[in-house]
Amino acid sequence: MSALVRSLAACALAATLAAAAEPLPFTAGSTVAGRLASGGQERTFRLHVPRDLRAGAAVVLVLHGTGGDAASMVSVTGFDALADQVGFVVAYPEALGGNWLDLAHGGAADRNTDFAVDLVDAIAATVSIDQRRIYATGLSAGGTMSLLLACDARGRFAAVAPVAGALSPGTLGLIDGMRRPTSVLMINGTADAIVPYWGGALNWTGANTTVAPAPTTAWTIAGRDGCGFFPAWSELPDTAWWDSCRAQRTRWTGGLGGSEVELWTIVGGGHTWPGSRIWLPWFVFGGTCYDIDGTAEIWSFFQRHPRAGSPAG
Repeated sequence: MSALVRSLAACALAATLAAAAEPLPFTAGSTVAGRLASGGQERTFRLHVPRDLRAGAAVVLVLHGTGGDAASMVSVTGFDALADQVGFVVAYPEALGGNWLDLAHGGAADRNTDFAVDLVDAIAATVSIDQRRIYATGLSAGGTMSLLLACDARGRFAAVAPVAGALSPGTLGLIDGMRRPTSVLMINGTADAIVPYWGGALNWTGANTTVAPAPTTAWTIAGRDGCGFFPAWSELPDTAWWDSCRAQRTRWTGGLGGSEVELWTIVGGGHTWPGSRIWLPWFVFGGTCYDIDGTAEIWSFFQRHPRAGSPAG
């Protein structure tokens, strides 16, 4: 066991991460359920620290969709296993009432970006992390929430990767508030019946709003980052011919501080996480693309994009 991990058990995990009366049990290479006081409320999360964690590790926040929780995202994404292989910290924040107020869905639940920042600060007080390598990703409403973290989280996140997320046309202006150029990888399916790829009415219980087209959102972020106007386009090999999906990539490069924006269009893909082994009803969520491993691609993107050093202009 490394000295860093030994110190983890002895330092302020209970005082910093836990609002509970008793210290959280923790052993290297395990996952703990934690509580954190943020915004005057007790918030919950799941934290996984790999056995062989080195100083200056990256942190990835993974946000669940509407009605989901931390455990569901562990299963859907497989981020714990990847963290063990590579050596980064992964945390799964949980929304109040199971729903982030992501502004695309018009809900009245949880849009507290301070919780994400407070969670990152708590992790930083417990283990040695690299402040330039803090990232967020999520599915559906969690994906949209990760976009909000890029726009409104004190410039703490180096890159975000929303999957099947969207902003409403009225909230695209939040992108102008980005404190730093932030690299963004968007993954959206053209056959997503819940969050339509080309924009329009959101198809979800209780929703009464529209979402902007995925290409419009990506193009707007690329402009804010100062990327080149003309993106590069490529189509990935259709290795899983049986999934009725194929993946295309549109990439804006040359942004401030080395920032980039990528839009992965899953032609025929639904409201799903590419490469996930968790079965979801096709008639509700649509097809899952197996030409790419969404988790691996997101981590690869994050690795290439530490936080840019200068604020956006």
